[in-house]
Amino acid sequence: MENTKTKYNAVINCMELQKRDNNDYFAIIKDNTEKDLKDLIINMIYDENIGGTTSQSYDILYDATQNIENFTIEELKDTDIEDIQDMASVYTYDRLAYINNNNEYEIYDILKEYNLDNINTACAIWYDTQVKNAMYKLRAYIYE
Repeated sequence: MENTKTKYNAVINCMELQKRDNNDYFAIIKDNTEKDLKDLIINMIYDENIGGTTSQSYDILYDATQNIENFTIEELKDTDIEDIQDMASVYTYDRLAYINNNNEYEIYDILKEYNLDNINTACAIWYDTQVKNAMYKLRAYIYE
């Protein structure tokens, strides 16, 4: 259990937001993050291309770590991540920003699958799915 607790704490503390000069925020991996966790995150960003673009991938992983922090270690183990909802921004502009050249076909497939006529909703579903996928992988890391 001690190793699980250490990994849980590492996950919820491995990323942070920093502020740009224009007051926008961006997510980074903290320098003191354990190598195996940092490698997992970098793999999700660059090899699995979890977010379609690098900056969006960092945002997705940051949101995943923040969502994991909402659960105790015991709760996280038994939580059905599929039931977690509404991680995507409620603002139309932000939702549309989720679409890019790397994920436009995935979002188009969501439009068809859910019979949607609103691309904003499809973008939000795509983003939520990406965060959930990251949460599954981070949870697996915690309990391995």
